[in-house]
Amino acid sequence: MSKQHILVALVLIGIAGGAAFLLLTEDDTPEVATPAAAQVAAAPAPEAADPEEPSSAPVETQRFDEDLEVEDWDEEPAAAEDEMRFVLITDRSGNPVPFAEVHLVSTSRGWGGLGGFGDERPPRAYREAFKSSSDGFALLSPLPRRRFRIVAMKDKLVGAEMYEQGKEQAELPKGADAVVVLHPLKHLTIDVIDEGGSPSPHIRVQAARPGEGVAASNPFSMFGGRDRGGRDRGGRSRRGSSGTTGLSRFTSAPDGRVILDISKATPELYDAEKLDVHALLPGNSRVSESVAMPQQGDVNVTLRIPLTCTLDLKLVDSKGAPSKEPITVTWYVEFNRDSWRGGERGGQRGERGGRGGERGGRGGRGGGFTSTSPVGKQTITGGRAIIGGFAPDSKVHFKAQRRGHVEETTICELNRQPLQSFEVLAGDLRPSLIMTLVDPSGVPIPRVRLSTEIKYDGVVEEEGAARQQRIMQMLTQSGTRDRGGRGSSTGRDGRLKLSARTGMSGEITIDIQRQESGFGRMFGGRGGRGGEDKKERPLATVRFEALEPGEERELGEVKARAYAILAAGIVIDGAGEPVAGARIRIESTAAESTNDRGGRGGRGGRGGRGGDRGGDRGSSSASGRSGEDGTFVINGFAEVDKKYTILAESRRTRSQSQDLLPGTQDVRLVVRATGGLAGRIRLADPTLGMRIEVRLRSMSAATDAEGNRISLRDGGKFEQTRLAPGQYELEIKVNDIKDTVIPGLNVPDGEVARPGALADLVVGLDFYRAQVTVLNGAGGPIAGASVSFRADGRTVRGASGDGSAPSGGERGGERGGRGGERGGRGGERGGRGGRGGRGGGSRTDDLGRVSAVLHRSANVTVTTSADGFARSTINNARFPLNVRLSGGESMTVQLSAAIPQTEGMGSWRLILGDANQKVDPSDSRSIWRSAFGGGGSGGLSKTIAAGSTDATFENITAGTYAVRLIGVPDFRNRGGGGRGGRGGTGGRGGRGGFTPVVLPLGQITVQPGVPSQTAQIALDPNAIINSLSGN
Repeated sequence: MSKQHILVALVLIGIAGGAAFLLLTEDDTPEVATPAAAQVAAAPAPEAADPEEPSSAPVETQRFDEDLEVEDWDEEPAAAEDEMRFVLITDRSGNPVPFAEVHLVSTSRGWGGLGGFGDERPPRAYREAFKSSSDGFALLSPLPRRRFRIVAMKDKLVGAEMYEQGKEQAELPKGADAVVVLHPLKHLTIDVIDEGGSPSPHIRVQAARPGEGVAASNPFSMFGGRDRGGRDRGGRSRRGSSGTTGLSRFTSAPDGRVILDISKATPELYDAEKLDVHALLPGNSRVSESVAMPQQGDVNVTLRIPLTCTLDLKLVDSKGAPSKEPITVTWYVEFNRDSWRGGERGGQRGERGGRGGERGGRGGRGGGFTSTSPVGKQTITGGRAIIGGFAPDSKVHFKAQRRGHVEETTICELNRQPLQSFEVLAGDLRPSLIMTLVDPSGVPIPRVRLSTEIKYDGVVEEEGAARQQRIMQMLTQSGTRDRGGRGSSTGRDGRLKLSARTGMSGEITIDIQRQESGFGRMFGGRGGRGGEDKKERPLATVRFEALEPGEERELGEVKARAYAILAAGIVIDGAGEPVAGARIRIESTAAESTNDRGGRGGRGGRGGRGGDRGGDRGSSSASGRSGEDGTFVINGFAEVDKKYTILAESRRTRSQSQDLLPGTQDVRLVVRATGGLAGRIRLADPTLGMRIEVRLRSMSAATDAEGNRISLRDGGKFEQTRLAPGQYELEIKVNDIKDTVIPGLNVPDGEVARPGALADLVVGLDFYRAQVTVLNGAGGPIAGASVSFRADGRTVRGASGDGSAPSGGERGGERGGRGGERGGRGGERGGRGGRGGRGGGSRTDDLGRVSAVLHRSANVTVTTSADGFARSTINNARFPLNVRLSGGESMTVQLSAAIPQTEGMGSWRLILGDANQKVDPSDSRSIWRSAFGGGGSGGLSKTIAAGSTDATFENITAGTYAVRLIGVPDFRNRGGGGRGGRGGTGGRGGRGGFTPVVLPLGQITVQPGVPSQTAQIALDPNAIINSLSGN
């Protein structure tokens, strides 16, 4: 082979090899490169190179207070992901937005600073902020929660979208699991000026949807009320009445202007057609304007406010040095009782219902306890704050609060200068008083709840100021640590630690903790120390000298008066063997009334020998456990006005409850296996819609013991278990009337008894439906006439019609019966609340009929009245009853002198009452019923103003009437304020806390058939003045 042939062969082999290589390369390329390219085109991975570096600045992470809307569902962890999740950021036209800043945040609140809410705090962020890639995609995986919010922004564009894992969504662009559309910001510029047109800086303004800002706020949630709004059907957060969808800021200095950026991150504000803009003025009337919001662009609004003062506050410690640590300052403006009066009270009713200042005042009917917007709260850093909007010539209380420090209150009396400077005292490090509470024998008293109060030497507090302080402590939810607090507890070793103030000596008063409501504490109502309870000597008092900041001073042992043995004895079983570990419980009730809640005795308790030595802190009883030998000793505070009972129980055994004389030391409690009682109780006529109340009482208990309520199931069946073996008595009431009593029901050991007497017990046999038909003189029916039934002195609700169909009254009765049968306090309220129900009424139907369910033995009085007719009263009525009404007489009562104008009296009522009925001046309830409820049986009442001399009564029945004048005080101007005043009994609407003014004026006679009669009555104005001074 020649050299030429060899070279040609080598070239051919090279060409073939190159072709083969190219073919192999082309076969591999589609399998690897094409999917990779497709993936990049769909959504770039976060590792892809971006022209711009992503921001590394973390988003501020903020845990919200529990008091704001927080739902566990929002914190549900995400499920395992089967693939990567991406979000696409676009503009309004659908074009991708590259390098937008993306935040993944909690759904509980809006986006702070961009129109979310007033306190400018961002929602909780789940991850640091990151940016979308060049084609607008951003990686969501790994998902932080099953449900969260995506907020994206770039330049002046902001958008937000809820994301929920697994939720079906509308058609999305390829590769996107969510889309966030960016919208331009709306700028709301607010200028606040005064009456002279000058700018007003440092004024807090708020923008909110109509009805959702300060005007609609909940007065009880102004400082953290739990108003959990929940979610609407679309899954969006539904804010409550606390105003959290509003955006608020302070106007800047010196131009008095603020620009609010409203973004799509808060669609409630962004999409609203109108927004309410408020200037919040502490202790003054707020100023509001409604603003129409465009689809995009800027809006300007000017608020003109009245003359206000701006306060320059400097925080200083007790030595006068600046205090620059963050301190929460709460303020309130003292209210003026005169602000409750006149047109302001009615005209501004809509404005006075909610938050003012930063957090607003207690609203309601004309301002409630405080003025329009007296409360505010702000955290001050750096030791200085400038706050505007305060009313001139007002008095402002600033309270500085800081964890671990004494709460200090500085009272600032303002003048009319536009800018005023004050130093607000910041509290020192809180000192403590430590003592060991022991009984008279020197043994420590462990784990007992007490009421403690610290009175400082030289500090005299006005009652009115103290009441205001208590009101604001409730509204601001602030404590009274440096005054001892309302509830203190000793530890296992009897140690008690109380916070106090620095530099002041005083005395600690220790007493039994009494249960009362917040309003009872504020106003000293029934059941509180300030109310009708008699003053009792406290359990212990101890003095202390002035304390240094942060000092913990030991006061040693403090002996408690009257802490002694409540009961001691032994627990045995039916065979006489001791029972170890049985729980012994001593319960107390008021000696005179079970409804008296003033003071609850039997607190504390040091358990038995060898057993649990702790008392039951959470209940109203003292308790303990028996030792290994079955013996027990229970200590506590016995009170003279209480009745005590004692019982023992374990897991499956129980003793009968028996009366206890405090101090008895030979108590013998026999526990036996618990049994039960079962049966059926039903109404003779279920169509009457009556209520059944069943109570079971041990025959070994006191004769006046109320017994336990039994729950009746469908068909009247019941089964009461965990009963101590013994003899029981069953009492059944129908419509609050005792119907049947079955004594001697035996409950055996460990079994449920089914006595024959209860197999199918029928009750309510003596009840019937009574019908009344009201007719006019021509015999035609009168529709809408009012008919009242009184059976043996009890008011019985009626129902319209003949009772063949369940009306409102009967349905209410049935609901009450079922509520009562469920047992417990709730059921008890349900039973009572069901008396005829709301709206059952005693009005006649179109046929003039009304009916009521009555007992056959009752003596019934029927009173009927209708517009244009004289009232009719029929005693000892028999049914069915037809009542014919006729037109009555007209009588004008002419007084010899005009009613004098007297301070403290709002109006007077002239009463025509039964001449044969005596009036007890001390029976306030009956007097008010006669004054505002028609004057009682056969009576009438009219309001007569000061300066008037006559009153005309129409359509009254002929006869003799007693004329009385009753004074109606101006409740708004009474010193106690509100219900019952200081230490009052309360009464309905506050009327029961004092003795009414009643002046008998004589008698008049109304003649039958005489038109337009007039009667002269002598009135001595001096008698009115003397009666007021005596009251």
